[in-house]
Formats: sequence, C-alpha cells, structure tokens
Amino acid sequence: MDYYDELFRAFAAPLEQQKKKLAAAYEREREQFKEDNAKQLQQAFLRNKIETRDLPGLLSSLGYHGGLAETAAADLSRRYSGNRERLNQQLDKALSELTLRNREDIGNIEAKLSAKRAELNAGRLLSQMKAETPDMPKASTSSRSPGNSSGGGSQKSKAVGYTTVTTPYAVIRRWYDKNGKFLFETYEENPAAAKTPSSAGFGTPSR
Repeated sequence: MDYYDELFRAFAAPLEQQKKKLAAAYEREREQFKEDNAKQLQQAFLRNKIETRDLPGLLSSLGYHGGLAETAAADLSRRYSGNRERLNQQLDKALSELTLRNREDIGNIEAKLSAKRAELNAGRLLSQMKAETPDMPKASTSSRSPGNSSGGGSQKSKAVGYTTVTTPYAVIRRWYDKNGKFLFETYEENPAAAKTPSSAGFGTPSR
C-alpha cells in the first residue's frame, strides 16, 4: 500500500461508515413498513368480522330481510377485500420508494469514492512519470562520458561532430571523434519546453 492508497483509505473511511448506517436505516424502515401493514390488515380483518357478525341483527332491526340482506353482506365482503388490496398497494409503494431512495444515497457515495480513486490514480501516475524522467543539468558546460570522467578536456579536443536529440526538457548532444566513436554528452535546457518535438541531427563542434 503506497501513499495514494493511504490517502484513499482516509477519504473512504467515513463514507464507508455512512454506507453502513444507510443500510441499517433501510432495514429498520423496511421492517417498520411491514409491521405497520400487518397491523392495519389485522384491524381491517377484525373490523370486517365484527361487521359481518352484527350485520344480520342490524338489518333485522331496520326491517331489511331476504335479498337486500344478502346484498349488504356481499357489499361488506367487497369492501373488506378492497381495503386489503389498498393496504398492500400502499406497502408496495412505500417499499419501492424506500429502495429507490437508498440506492440513490448509496450511488452518490460510490460516485464520490470512484471520483476520488480516479483523482489519486492520476496523481500517482504523474508522480511516477516525474520520477522516471531524469533531471537534466541546465548548464551547457556539463557533460557525461561513458568511461572515466577524467580527461574531459582531451575528449573535447578530439570531438569533431555530434548528434542532437531534443526532449521536452533538454537538448542532448552526443559528441563523436573523427572515427565515429562516442566521447561524451552535453545538455542544455530546452527553451521551447514541451512544445519542441523530439528530433535528431548532426553538427560540428563550435571552436
């Protein structure tokens, strides 16, 4: 685990806790909706039982008999069925809205985590690119030889030509003797920076 992973862990910790709280709250509300629905259905059932039990006596006291009494009983049964259906539809709607809201809340947290991870990954990549790019000396007199660094003056006196490579950071000249043997390199800061594409050429040393 590197520095950027540690940063992400610190950022994600409170959001992960928030996700757990949202999940727990979702389960509590879900069970509460179901419990309320069960109570309402039980109340509707008991009310229907009482009304069905008392219906004949009520109709008789009002002087209703025969077909009218049967119609009233059928209406009472239909009303009970309608109440059950309405209560179940309300439960389905409440659970659906609860689930949708929970998914949106979790989705917002996941989006924040993904955005932060992408940001840190980009930072890690940029850091790696900088680390892999060598720092070029700014002074044009600096040089590097593949062998012993002593005898730089004699090497320069032997140089008759060079090739040039331009990078986004520096202009590199690779010097050769008259036999084409590599002697040393010199570096100059690239004045055009990243605007100058890599190129190669051949020149002669200035005297």
